[in-house]
Amino acid sequence: MVRSTAEVHLESVEANGKLLQDPLLRQFLSSCIGGVMAFLLSFLLHKRKFDVQLLVNGILGSLVSITGICAVTTTWAAILIGAVGACVTTFGQIALVKMKGGGFYLLGVQTMAAVAIIIWSVVTSFIVLKLIDLTIGLRLTLEEELYGADYCEHNVELPPDVKEYAESVLRRLKEKSEREKKSKGNVPRVELVNSTPDHPTDNSPARDTEDLILENINKSSDEEATDNDDKVRKNANRKKVVEQTQTKV
Repeated sequence: MVRSTAEVHLESVEANGKLLQDPLLRQFLSSCIGGVMAFLLSFLLHKRKFDVQLLVNGILGSLVSITGICAVTTTWAAILIGAVGACVTTFGQIALVKMKGGGFYLLGVQTMAAVAIIIWSVVTSFIVLKLIDLTIGLRLTLEEELYGADYCEHNVELPPDVKEYAESVLRRLKEKSEREKKSKGNVPRVELVNSTPDHPTDNSPARDTEDLILENINKSSDEEATDNDDKVRKNANRKKVVEQTQTKV
């Protein structure tokens, strides 16, 4: 039985709703517990008075604490995370109020700390990424770029149209690469000696399939541009001939 597009869309919406149901519930529950915890702390610390700012910050602190892991945690853990986040936010706000700032000296210290963190992050990131690039490689292959990192690295299922498009592109590029290799193999030896060799020789490094694919893409785009220029030139010549004929008549 063939299903309609509306039925398929409805099933997709229901599946996504089930996936989103539990994380949303945990996030909502954690924020509620954070608000209750901030409410109790305000009642105890401010002598039975309620600080609205403290209450709002407690809710925000619990949301910040649970948002990043709401999809992989459990319900009881979400309650605990919301309570701890509200406590950290509450006592952090009280500590900041007691510090009352430190003038330009403290601003200078914070600026130096920010500069040190930036330098350390840049140097460390460069070293780590360079080591990855030299060992296992940093960039995805052309095939992985077409399919997407979610499919290749995280096993996320692709939509059928995206998968078909990637397969068709790879198939066309492979056919172009094979035709290019055959055409280069039929070139006389004299031309290969007098021209720059495209095939790897003993003195030139071997090129992988990705280089050949990218080269074919560039050549095809150049050929299309040349064809368009020829069409424009032919149309201009035709117009000139027609104008000259009309003038003679």
